[in-house]
Amino acid sequence: MEDSFEIDKTLPTILIVEDDHALSRSLVRRLKNVGALFNFVTCDHTQRALELTTQYSPEVCLVDLSIETDIGPQSGLDLISNLLKIDSTMKVVVLTGHNSSEYGMKAIHAGASSYNEKPVDPSYLLIVLQDAVKFSKLKRDFNSLSLKKEISLGLSLNSPSSTSPAMIKVLEKAAFAASNNQPLLITGETGTGKGLLARAIHKAYCKGSFVRFQPNYSGQDLVSSQLFGHEKGSFTGATDARVGLLEAANNGTLFIDEIDCLDTESQVILLETLQEKTFQRVGSLKELTSNFRLISATNADPEKLVSEKNLRSDFFHRIGHLKINIPALRERKEDIPSLSSHFLENLSNRENLQVHSLSAPALAKLSAHSWPGNVRELLATVESATWLASYNDRSVVEADDIDLGNTKQNTSSFKQQVKDFELSLVKSAMERSKNNQSQAAKDLGLHRTALRRILERE
Repeated sequence: MEDSFEIDKTLPTILIVEDDHALSRSLVRRLKNVGALFNFVTCDHTQRALELTTQYSPEVCLVDLSIETDIGPQSGLDLISNLLKIDSTMKVVVLTGHNSSEYGMKAIHAGASSYNEKPVDPSYLLIVLQDAVKFSKLKRDFNSLSLKKEISLGLSLNSPSSTSPAMIKVLEKAAFAASNNQPLLITGETGTGKGLLARAIHKAYCKGSFVRFQPNYSGQDLVSSQLFGHEKGSFTGATDARVGLLEAANNGTLFIDEIDCLDTESQVILLETLQEKTFQRVGSLKELTSNFRLISATNADPEKLVSEKNLRSDFFHRIGHLKINIPALRERKEDIPSLSSHFLENLSNRENLQVHSLSAPALAKLSAHSWPGNVRELLATVESATWLASYNDRSVVEADDIDLGNTKQNTSSFKQQVKDFELSLVKSAMERSKNNQSQAAKDLGLHRTALRRILERE
């Protein structure tokens, strides 16, 4: 006889997939004891989980990875993928006894929103489930809105239309991101336009300030001062009080580029701020509040960053409620003609140049290039070619105007030189300190974690 469940339609539904009935009942009881107001639906095998998902449309599914003991964790990973095929708006939370970051990354890759090891504190799990329910409801509301197309159109204003299926998906995700204020993580290679997308999403949903922060390899003290502000005299050199970026971003967006450069101590402090929306300036005990939306970006693989402990897993889950990956330009070459024409038109209008188009051979030359510097490299190339065509008093950019030999160097050499210079400074400091990383970091005014990251470039 199959289980039947009493459902209150005013409450969200949580599906628990756990092979041990006693554990399921205990978990439900503990969650209710800490204030959970959910419908709970439980089962102990994968096929029943799929049936219950179809029947009850739960907002969240809490999955034990080894749901089929004879198969092991792979049964849970397969279940995650199959659940999301039925309902992509449902959030999957993994709760498992497998103490392994490898399975955690596999679960996230399969589509889970978070990975939690047993035993888990019920109060913490309640927060995780509440966040997941909120996200699921936002997604479902957004999918039912006619506003969806309007937001997508607003995001594409002042930008060329895309015919690339990959970029169309990016635009759809961006439209959803612009419909709410959930933390967003944007990934993609250098030059793909992560900062531009972050700003476009901000403008589409928010009238407040857009505050950008790039931690680079600053030490924790400097990062704390920049983010949270400081009081006069709180440390050597603090001659005046300073308003931090979190205060400046109140009712707006804080965009942290290269989030993986944020040291682990700052990640802990920022995680608490994201959860509580309160913080303190350096050197002050007064609690301040800031209602900001966090958008982060990285050109690295976030799962690898977590496995290598450059990003704390709890911090990663918090900043990545939503995730958007921008494909490299070589993966969407069908957009090169429209992007090129867009860049040419913008420059011609801005500088009053009498250049109005690119010839077919010019577009063919652009389309054949691999674009290691992505959209940023394309922009530099098209603008250079447009200036050259204007200098030669021509209204059309020809293939000969396009120089692909120097653009890669121009777009990447400065950043590479900076990285090389940082590495040389660190190596010199290591020599002076006889390979003592703590002393070398202290001499350079760096956090030890930042110093190790620079050394790992070799």
